[in-house]
Amino acid sequence: MEGQTIGSIRESMLSLLSEKEYSKIQMKEIAERAHVGRKTLYRYFDSKEKIVKYVAESLMDRFAQEIHVHNEDGLTLKGLTYAFFVFINNNRAEFSLLKKARLLSYIEDNLFELISQVASKTKFKGMTADEVQKMQKLQRPEDKYALYYTLAGYWCVAMAWIDENDLLSPDQIAEIAVKIMTGQV
Repeated sequence: MEGQTIGSIRESMLSLLSEKEYSKIQMKEIAERAHVGRKTLYRYFDSKEKIVKYVAESLMDRFAQEIHVHNEDGLTLKGLTYAFFVFINNNRAEFSLLKKARLLSYIEDNLFELISQVASKTKFKGMTADEVQKMQKLQRPEDKYALYYTLAGYWCVAMAWIDENDLLSPDQIAEIAVKIMTGQV
């Protein structure tokens, strides 16, 4: 029941974002659209910002699921890249809504932490996101900054890709990204 209520609140926020500016959305409207009382809404989320944060984090959970599906034989650059672009493509409507509403900042500002959460559910299963982050901070500076560079690059490519009219397939964009990462471009 709790998961269903939270999901309904999440979907209500996204529905309202498709209709009006974020600044004009009120918690009362979110509760009404979700068919929950205001007390129930505030039990789970004390602000619109927390709902947006939840939307972003739930998207990252979907990314972790996509990685599992496309990397059954072990994590590879090609498999991770393909999983990322399939994930972006499958959630294109949500990303487009968040981008239009200028709400991608939560993801962008916390990209490293969010990816650490994904890593704790995939490559470093059994470790917490904090433990993954601590481990990553102990990396050589070259490796750490290469990771930042890669994350930012993938993110920028994905955000440009979702705006294209003649959309490349996830296979095509993943192939381009792998060529860039391996210096073949």
